[in-house]
Amino acid sequence: MKIEIMKDGPYKVIGRIPLTEKKLTVVDGKTEVVKIKDYPNAETTYLCRCGKSKNAPYCDGTHKTFFDGTLQAPYGKQTDHMINDPEIAVMQNEIKGVSGPLSVSGDVKVYDGDTHYEQKPKVSLCRCGASKNKPFCDGTHQAIGYNDK
Repeated sequence: MKIEIMKDGPYKVIGRIPLTEKKLTVVDGKTEVVKIKDYPNAETTYLCRCGKSKNAPYCDGTHKTFFDGTLQAPYGKQTDHMINDPEIAVMQNEIKGVSGPLSVSGDVKVYDGDTHYEQKPKVSLCRCGASKNKPFCDGTHQAIGYNDK
């Protein structure tokens, strides 16, 4: 299972990785992450990384008119497989009123077609298009008030 970062385009998700939507919210005075829904599971899925798709979290091709998806994050070392079940969660921050990153967990390789980024148990991929550490989230979605709805 892997996520290929397409040049100036979407994330190409390969291998039926479960896709859910979750929100950060307050429940009984405590901050919690709550699952909202599951998305259909497909062998290959294209997820928006420019922040402008009208069909979020899916890519609708809008990136072709403007998006510079140049990757800025350094590559890391290749690691052994993880044992966690894979998942991609489309994050919503109900507390701040913004849409957040793609939270990728489990045994999922992230690469640009040639080189893998260091595999970790959990990474946050930018989906607002404005991170200065692409493909990873740097929190810019909060500063720009990104909302995919």
